Amino acid sequence: MAMKKMFPRRNDDDFAPPPPEKKASNESIGVGNVESEAIAEDGSLRGFFAGFLNSQGVTGDGLPIPYDALPLPLARASNEVADVKQVSEEMIFGQTLALGSEGVGGTHAVNYRDDWCNERGNLYVLVANPSGGGKSHSLNYIFKDVIRQEAIQRLQYVEERKKFEEKRTIWLKMKDSERAAAEIPVAPTKTKYIIDSATMAGLAETMQDNPRGMQWHVDEFAGFFQGIDGHAKTGAAEAKKRFMQLYDCRPWDVTRRTKDGTAQDIYVQSACLGVYGQVQTSLLGEVFTERDLYAGLTPRFLFIKANRGECPQSHDRRISRETADLLTKMTENLLALRMGHTKEEGYIPHLVDLTPEARQVFNAYYDDLMRHTFGNPVEEAFAQKAAGQTLRVALILPHMHIAI
Repeated sequence: MAMKKMFPRRNDDDFAPPPPEKKASNESIGVGNVESEAIAEDGSLRGFFAGFLNSQGVTGDGLPIPYDALPLPLARASNEVADVKQVSEEMIFGQTLALGSEGVGGTHAVNYRDDWCNERGNLYVLVANPSGGGKSHSLNYIFKDVIRQEAIQRLQYVEERKKFEEKRTIWLKMKDSERAAAEIPVAPTKTKYIIDSATMAGLAETMQDNPRGMQWHVDEFAGFFQGIDGHAKTGAAEAKKRFMQLYDCRPWDVTRRTKDGTAQDIYVQSACLGVYGQVQTSLLGEVFTERDLYAGLTPRFLFIKANRGECPQSHDRRISRETADLLTKMTENLLALRMGHTKEEGYIPHLVDLTPEARQVFNAYYDDLMRHTFGNPVEEAFAQKAAGQTLRVALILPHMHIAI
Protein backbone atom coordinates (compact mmCIF):
# COMPACT_ATOMS: atom_id res chain seq x y z
CA MET A 1 0.00 0.00 0.00
CA ALA A 2 1.44 3.41 -0.85
CA MET A 3 0.43 7.07 -0.92
CA LYS A 4 1.81 10.04 -2.83
CA LYS A 5 1.12 13.77 -2.63
CA MET A 6 -1.08 15.03 -5.43
CA PHE A 7 -1.83 18.62 -4.55
CA PRO A 8 -0.01 21.59 -2.90
CA ARG A 9 -0.47 22.81 0.65
CA ARG A 10 -4.06 23.84 1.23
CA ASN A 11 -5.76 26.55 3.18
CA ASP A 12 -7.81 25.87 6.30
CA ASP A 13 -11.11 25.76 4.40
CA ASP A 14 -9.80 23.80 1.45
CA PHE A 15 -10.35 20.23 2.62
CA ALA A 16 -12.38 19.03 -0.32
CA PRO A 17 -12.88 15.29 -0.80
CA PRO A 18 -10.39 13.70 -3.22
CA PRO A 19 -11.49 12.86 -6.77
CA PRO A 20 -13.14 9.47 -7.32
CA GLU A 21 -10.73 6.58 -7.29
CA LYS A 22 -9.84 4.99 -10.56
CA LYS A 23 -10.89 1.41 -10.99
CA ALA A 24 -8.14 -0.95 -9.95
CA SER A 25 -6.11 -2.52 -12.71
CA ASN A 26 -3.28 -4.99 -12.90
CA GLU A 27 -0.86 -2.06 -13.13
CA SER A 28 -2.14 -0.30 -10.01
CA ILE A 29 -1.86 -3.07 -7.46
CA GLY A 30 1.17 -3.19 -5.16
CA VAL A 31 4.27 -1.09 -5.54
CA GLY A 32 5.85 -2.69 -8.55
CA ASN A 33 5.84 -5.63 -10.89
CA VAL A 34 8.11 -8.51 -9.95
CA GLU A 35 10.16 -9.29 -13.01
CA SER A 36 13.70 -10.57 -13.36
CA GLU A 37 15.18 -7.06 -13.53
CA ALA A 38 13.25 -5.93 -10.44
CA ILE A 39 15.39 -8.00 -8.08
CA ALA A 40 19.11 -7.28 -7.91
CA GLU A 41 21.78 -9.96 -7.89
CA ASP A 42 22.28 -9.46 -4.14
CA GLY A 43 18.57 -10.14 -3.55
CA SER A 44 17.66 -6.53 -2.73
CA LEU A 45 14.51 -4.89 -4.10
CA ARG A 46 15.98 -1.75 -5.66
CA GLY A 47 14.24 -2.43 -8.97
CA PHE A 48 11.03 -3.46 -7.26
CA PHE A 49 10.65 -0.09 -5.53
CA ALA A 50 11.99 1.96 -8.44
CA GLY A 51 8.54 2.71 -9.85
CA PHE A 52 7.21 3.78 -6.47
CA LEU A 53 10.15 6.09 -5.79
CA ASN A 54 10.46 7.63 -9.24
CA SER A 55 6.82 8.15 -10.14
CA GLN A 56 4.16 10.44 -8.73
CA GLY A 57 2.64 7.47 -6.97
CA VAL A 58 1.84 3.82 -7.25
CA THR A 59 0.06 4.22 -10.59
CA GLY A 60 2.16 7.12 -11.84
CA ASP A 61 -0.84 9.45 -11.63
CA GLY A 62 -0.56 10.23 -7.93
CA LEU A 63 -2.79 9.24 -5.04
CA PRO A 64 -4.26 11.98 -2.84
CA ILE A 65 -3.90 11.94 0.90
CA PRO A 66 -7.31 10.77 2.18
CA TYR A 67 -7.84 13.73 4.48
CA ASP A 68 -11.59 13.37 4.09
CA ALA A 69 -11.32 10.15 6.11
CA LEU A 70 -9.94 12.05 9.10
CA PRO A 71 -12.19 14.05 11.44
CA LEU A 72 -12.16 17.59 10.04
CA PRO A 73 -10.52 19.17 13.14
CA LEU A 74 -7.74 16.57 12.98
CA ALA A 75 -7.26 17.09 9.24
CA ARG A 76 -6.85 20.83 9.84
CA ALA A 77 -4.48 20.21 12.75
CA SER A 78 -2.33 17.86 10.65
CA ASN A 79 -2.16 20.40 7.86
CA GLU A 80 -1.10 23.10 10.32
CA VAL A 81 1.65 20.94 11.81
CA ALA A 82 2.98 20.14 8.31
CA ASP A 83 2.97 23.85 7.45
CA VAL A 84 4.75 25.04 10.61
CA LYS A 85 7.23 22.14 10.68
CA GLN A 86 7.80 22.55 6.92
CA VAL A 87 7.48 18.87 6.19
CA SER A 88 5.29 17.07 3.70
CA GLU A 89 1.64 16.39 4.37
CA GLU A 90 2.26 12.71 3.62
CA MET A 91 4.72 12.47 6.48
CA ILE A 92 2.37 14.09 9.00
CA PHE A 93 -0.48 11.91 7.77
CA GLY A 94 1.67 8.80 8.27
CA GLN A 95 2.73 9.91 11.74
CA THR A 96 -0.84 10.80 12.71
CA LEU A 97 -2.05 7.41 11.51
CA ALA A 98 0.75 5.77 13.52
CA LEU A 99 -0.39 7.72 16.58
CA GLY A 100 -3.92 6.37 16.16
CA SER A 101 -2.52 2.89 15.63
CA GLU A 102 -0.54 3.08 18.88
CA GLY A 103 -3.63 4.33 20.71
CA VAL A 104 -5.90 1.48 19.58
CA GLY A 105 -3.17 -1.17 19.41
CA GLY A 106 -4.42 -4.56 20.52
CA THR A 107 -7.34 -3.26 22.60
CA HIS A 108 -9.90 -3.72 19.81
CA ALA A 109 -10.23 -5.92 16.74
CA VAL A 110 -12.45 -6.03 13.66
CA ASN A 111 -14.53 -9.19 13.48
CA TYR A 112 -14.99 -9.60 9.72
CA ARG A 113 -15.76 -13.27 9.22
CA ASP A 114 -14.99 -16.64 10.79
CA ASP A 115 -12.31 -17.67 8.26
CA TRP A 116 -10.47 -14.34 8.64
CA CYS A 117 -8.15 -13.43 11.50
CA ASN A 118 -9.46 -10.57 13.60
CA GLU A 119 -7.61 -7.41 12.55
CA ARG A 120 -6.18 -5.37 15.45
CA GLY A 121 -5.20 -1.71 15.40
CA ASN A 122 -1.44 -2.21 15.03
CA LEU A 123 0.10 -1.10 11.73
CA TYR A 124 3.56 -1.31 10.17
CA VAL A 125 4.15 2.14 8.64
CA LEU A 126 7.34 2.97 6.73
CA VAL A 127 7.90 6.53 5.46
CA ALA A 128 10.48 7.05 2.72
CA ASN A 129 11.93 10.55 2.74
CA PRO A 130 15.20 12.20 1.65
CA SER A 131 17.83 12.86 4.31
CA GLY A 132 17.16 16.08 6.22
CA GLY A 133 13.45 15.96 5.45
CA GLY A 134 12.39 16.75 9.01
CA LYS A 135 11.28 13.25 9.94
CA SER A 136 12.41 13.17 13.56
CA HIS A 137 11.30 16.55 14.91
CA SER A 138 7.82 16.24 13.40
CA LEU A 139 7.47 12.73 14.86
CA ASN A 140 8.50 14.00 18.28
CA TYR A 141 5.79 16.64 18.11
CA ILE A 142 3.00 14.30 16.97
CA PHE A 143 3.94 11.83 19.73
CA LYS A 144 4.77 14.44 22.38
CA ASP A 145 1.85 13.45 24.60
CA VAL A 146 2.62 9.74 24.33
CA ILE A 147 6.17 10.54 25.44
CA ARG A 148 4.81 12.67 28.30
CA GLN A 149 2.39 9.96 29.44
CA GLU A 150 5.15 7.37 29.39
CA ALA A 151 7.39 9.65 31.48
CA ILE A 152 4.59 9.97 34.06
CA GLN A 153 4.15 6.19 34.11
CA ARG A 154 7.92 5.77 34.56
CA LEU A 155 7.96 8.00 37.66
CA GLN A 156 5.04 6.08 39.12
CA TYR A 157 6.84 2.81 38.42
CA VAL A 158 9.98 4.01 40.24
CA GLU A 159 7.93 4.88 43.33
CA GLU A 160 6.01 1.61 43.23
CA ARG A 161 9.25 -0.31 42.77
CA LYS A 162 10.75 1.27 45.88
CA LYS A 163 7.71 0.27 47.92
CA PHE A 164 7.87 -3.24 46.50
CA GLU A 165 11.55 -3.63 47.41
CA GLU A 166 10.83 -2.46 50.96
CA LYS A 167 7.96 -4.92 51.35
CA ARG A 168 10.01 -7.72 49.81
CA THR A 169 12.93 -7.06 52.18
CA ILE A 170 10.59 -7.29 55.16
CA TRP A 171 8.95 -10.43 53.77
CA LEU A 172 12.34 -12.16 53.24
CA LYS A 173 13.38 -11.41 56.84
CA MET A 174 10.27 -13.09 58.23
CA LYS A 175 10.40 -16.51 59.80
CA ASP A 176 9.17 -19.33 57.59
CA SER A 177 5.93 -19.65 59.55
CA GLU A 178 5.26 -15.90 59.30
CA ARG A 179 6.18 -15.77 55.63
CA ALA A 180 3.78 -18.58 54.79
CA ALA A 181 0.88 -16.63 56.30
CA ALA A 182 1.91 -13.25 54.88
CA GLU A 183 0.91 -11.84 51.50
CA ILE A 184 3.67 -12.25 48.89
CA PRO A 185 4.75 -8.84 47.53
CA VAL A 186 3.94 -8.42 43.85
CA ALA A 187 6.38 -6.53 41.64
CA PRO A 188 4.84 -3.57 39.74
CA THR A 189 4.64 -3.62 35.95
CA LYS A 190 6.37 -1.05 33.79
CA THR A 191 4.04 0.60 31.28
CA LYS A 192 5.57 1.18 27.85
CA TYR A 193 3.97 2.71 24.78
CA ILE A 194 7.03 3.22 22.57
CA ILE A 195 10.27 1.32 22.27
CA ASP A 196 13.27 2.16 20.11
CA SER A 197 15.73 -0.55 21.10
CA ALA A 198 15.37 -4.10 22.41
CA THR A 199 16.51 -7.67 21.98
CA MET A 200 13.85 -10.18 21.02
CA ALA A 201 13.87 -11.70 24.52
CA GLY A 202 13.78 -8.24 26.09
CA LEU A 203 10.86 -7.30 23.85
CA ALA A 204 8.92 -10.40 24.94
CA GLU A 205 9.50 -9.56 28.60
CA THR A 206 8.29 -5.98 28.09
CA MET A 207 5.25 -7.18 26.15
CA GLN A 208 4.32 -9.44 29.04
CA ASP A 209 3.68 -6.31 31.11
CA ASN A 210 1.92 -4.44 28.28
CA PRO A 211 -0.89 -6.58 26.87
CA ARG A 212 -2.42 -3.67 24.93
CA GLY A 213 0.66 -3.64 22.70
CA MET A 214 3.44 -1.19 21.91
CA GLN A 215 4.92 0.59 18.92
CA TRP A 216 8.54 0.32 17.82
CA HIS A 217 9.95 3.58 16.44
CA VAL A 218 12.87 3.25 14.04
CA ASP A 219 14.57 6.49 13.07
CA GLU A 220 16.57 4.85 10.26
CA PHE A 221 15.09 1.59 9.04
CA ALA A 222 18.00 0.57 6.82
CA GLY A 223 19.88 -2.14 8.73
CA PHE A 224 17.19 -2.36 11.41
CA PHE A 225 16.62 -6.12 11.30
CA GLN A 226 20.35 -6.82 11.05
CA GLY A 227 20.96 -4.82 14.23
CA ILE A 228 18.52 -6.72 16.44
CA ASP A 229 20.31 -9.10 18.83
CA GLY A 230 23.64 -8.12 17.25
CA HIS A 231 23.79 -10.96 14.73
CA ALA A 232 23.71 -9.72 11.15
CA LYS A 233 22.50 -12.97 9.54
CA THR A 234 20.89 -15.29 12.08
CA GLY A 235 19.54 -12.38 14.13
CA ALA A 236 17.99 -10.67 11.11
CA ALA A 237 16.29 -13.86 9.90
CA GLU A 238 14.84 -14.61 13.32
CA ALA A 239 13.74 -11.00 13.82
CA LYS A 240 11.96 -10.90 10.47
CA LYS A 241 10.17 -14.13 11.25
CA ARG A 242 9.11 -12.77 14.63
CA PHE A 243 7.90 -9.47 13.19
CA MET A 244 5.56 -11.30 10.83
CA GLN A 245 4.00 -13.01 13.85
CA LEU A 246 3.86 -9.82 15.92
CA TYR A 247 1.87 -8.16 13.14
CA ASP A 248 -0.85 -10.76 13.66
CA CYS A 249 -0.73 -10.49 17.50
CA ARG A 250 -0.12 -14.20 18.01
CA PRO A 251 0.91 -15.86 21.28
CA TRP A 252 4.65 -15.76 21.94
CA ASP A 253 6.50 -18.28 24.08
CA VAL A 254 10.24 -17.68 24.47
CA THR A 255 12.93 -19.08 26.73
CA ARG A 256 15.84 -16.89 27.74
CA ARG A 257 18.96 -17.61 29.75
CA THR A 258 19.53 -15.53 32.86
CA LYS A 259 22.98 -14.46 34.09
CA ASP A 260 23.25 -17.48 36.37
CA GLY A 261 22.51 -19.82 33.46
CA THR A 262 18.99 -20.84 34.45
CA ALA A 263 16.17 -20.88 31.92
CA GLN A 264 13.41 -18.29 32.18
CA ASP A 265 10.16 -18.92 30.31
CA ILE A 266 8.32 -15.86 29.02
CA TYR A 267 4.81 -16.25 27.65
CA VAL A 268 2.89 -13.44 25.99
CA GLN A 269 -0.72 -14.34 25.36
CA SER A 270 -1.20 -11.82 22.58
CA ALA A 271 2.04 -10.23 21.39
CA CYS A 272 0.87 -7.14 19.53
CA LEU A 273 3.41 -4.76 18.00
CA GLY A 274 3.11 -1.75 15.73
CA VAL A 275 5.99 -0.20 13.80
CA TYR A 276 6.65 3.33 12.65
CA GLY A 277 9.85 3.50 10.64
CA GLN A 278 11.60 6.12 8.58
CA VAL A 279 14.08 5.45 5.82
CA GLN A 280 16.02 7.57 3.37
CA THR A 281 14.44 7.30 -0.05
CA SER A 282 17.68 6.09 -1.62
CA LEU A 283 17.91 3.20 0.86
CA LEU A 284 14.37 1.84 0.66
CA GLY A 285 15.37 -0.77 -1.91
CA GLU A 286 18.02 -2.10 0.49
CA VAL A 287 15.66 -2.73 3.41
CA PHE A 288 13.85 -5.79 2.09
CA THR A 289 15.04 -8.80 0.11
CA GLU A 290 13.40 -11.12 -2.40
CA ARG A 291 12.92 -13.62 0.42
CA ASP A 292 11.04 -10.99 2.47
CA LEU A 293 8.80 -10.31 -0.51
CA TYR A 294 7.69 -13.89 -0.98
CA ALA A 295 7.62 -14.71 2.74
CA GLY A 296 5.05 -11.96 3.30
CA LEU A 297 7.07 -9.49 5.38
CA THR A 298 7.18 -6.70 2.78
CA PRO A 299 3.39 -6.74 2.11
CA ARG A 300 2.75 -6.19 5.82
CA PHE A 301 4.12 -2.65 5.55
CA LEU A 302 2.22 0.47 4.55
CA PHE A 303 4.67 2.49 2.42
CA ILE A 304 4.38 6.27 2.27
CA LYS A 305 6.55 8.42 0.03
CA ALA A 306 7.06 11.82 1.66
CA ASN A 307 9.18 14.15 -0.45
CA ARG A 308 9.52 17.71 0.75
CA GLY A 309 7.59 19.75 -1.79
CA GLU A 310 8.83 23.23 -0.90
CA CYS A 311 12.16 24.76 0.04
CA PRO A 312 12.17 25.34 3.84
CA GLN A 313 12.29 28.98 4.92
CA SER A 314 12.93 30.66 8.27
CA HIS A 315 9.68 31.85 9.86
CA ASP A 316 8.07 32.78 13.17
CA ARG A 317 4.89 30.72 12.84
CA ARG A 318 3.93 28.54 15.80
CA ILE A 319 1.49 25.71 16.16
CA SER A 320 -1.73 27.03 17.67
CA ARG A 321 -2.88 26.17 21.16
CA GLU A 322 -6.06 24.73 19.63
CA THR A 323 -4.08 22.20 17.60
CA ALA A 324 -1.79 21.31 20.50
CA ASP A 325 -4.77 20.77 22.82
CA LEU A 326 -6.59 18.66 20.23
CA LEU A 327 -3.62 16.30 19.86
CA THR A 328 -3.25 16.10 23.64
CA LYS A 329 -6.92 15.28 24.18
CA MET A 330 -6.95 12.66 21.42
CA THR A 331 -3.76 11.00 22.66
CA GLU A 332 -4.90 10.82 26.29
CA ASN A 333 -8.27 9.36 25.32
CA LEU A 334 -6.71 6.78 23.00
CA LEU A 335 -4.19 5.68 25.61
CA ALA A 336 -7.06 5.23 28.07
CA LEU A 337 -8.40 2.35 25.94
CA ARG A 338 -8.06 -0.99 27.71
CA MET A 339 -8.21 -4.66 26.76
CA GLY A 340 -11.05 -6.88 27.78
CA HIS A 341 -10.25 -9.49 30.44
CA THR A 342 -11.82 -12.73 31.61
CA LYS A 343 -10.62 -15.29 34.13
CA GLU A 344 -10.78 -18.04 31.52
CA GLU A 345 -9.23 -16.24 28.53
CA GLY A 346 -7.07 -13.58 30.15
CA TYR A 347 -6.60 -10.36 28.15
CA ILE A 348 -8.67 -10.27 24.98
CA PRO A 349 -9.52 -7.50 22.49
CA HIS A 350 -12.97 -5.97 22.28
CA LEU A 351 -14.48 -7.23 19.02
CA VAL A 352 -16.04 -4.70 16.64
CA ASP A 353 -18.42 -5.87 13.90
CA LEU A 354 -18.87 -4.17 10.54
CA THR A 355 -22.24 -2.63 9.86
CA PRO A 356 -24.16 -4.20 6.96
CA GLU A 357 -23.39 -1.14 4.82
CA ALA A 358 -19.67 -1.23 5.65
CA ARG A 359 -19.55 -4.96 5.01
CA GLN A 360 -21.11 -4.50 1.59
CA VAL A 361 -18.59 -1.80 0.63
CA PHE A 362 -15.63 -3.83 1.90
CA ASN A 363 -16.81 -7.01 0.16
CA ALA A 364 -16.95 -5.19 -3.17
CA TYR A 365 -13.49 -3.72 -2.57
CA TYR A 366 -12.05 -7.08 -1.58
CA ASP A 367 -13.58 -8.93 -4.54
CA ASP A 368 -12.19 -6.31 -6.92
CA LEU A 369 -8.71 -6.65 -5.41
CA MET A 370 -8.77 -10.42 -5.69
CA ARG A 371 -10.13 -10.37 -9.23
CA HIS A 372 -7.31 -8.15 -10.48
CA THR A 373 -4.47 -9.91 -8.67
CA PHE A 374 -5.49 -13.56 -8.89
CA GLY A 375 -2.75 -15.71 -10.40
CA ASN A 376 0.17 -13.43 -9.44
CA PRO A 377 1.53 -14.66 -6.09
CA VAL A 378 3.22 -11.39 -5.13
CA GLU A 379 0.31 -9.17 -6.12
CA GLU A 380 -2.08 -11.51 -4.32
CA ALA A 381 0.04 -11.21 -1.16
CA PHE A 382 -0.01 -7.41 -1.35
CA ALA A 383 -3.75 -7.42 -2.05
CA GLN A 384 -4.53 -9.68 0.93
CA LYS A 385 -2.50 -7.49 3.27
CA ALA A 386 -3.98 -4.32 1.76
CA ALA A 387 -7.44 -5.67 2.56
CA GLY A 388 -6.38 -6.37 6.13
CA GLN A 389 -4.80 -2.92 6.42
CA THR A 390 -8.07 -1.41 5.23
CA LEU A 391 -9.94 -3.09 8.08
CA ARG A 392 -7.29 -1.93 10.55
CA VAL A 393 -7.50 1.66 9.36
CA ALA A 394 -11.29 1.42 9.47
CA LEU A 395 -10.93 0.39 13.11
CA ILE A 396 -8.48 3.18 13.99
CA LEU A 397 -10.22 6.17 12.39
CA PRO A 398 -13.51 5.99 14.33
CA HIS A 399 -11.57 5.73 17.60
CA MET A 400 -9.59 8.83 16.64
CA HIS A 401 -12.86 10.58 15.85
CA ILE A 402 -14.37 9.67 19.22
CA ALA A 403 -11.17 10.62 21.03
CA ILE A 404 -11.31 14.25 19.92
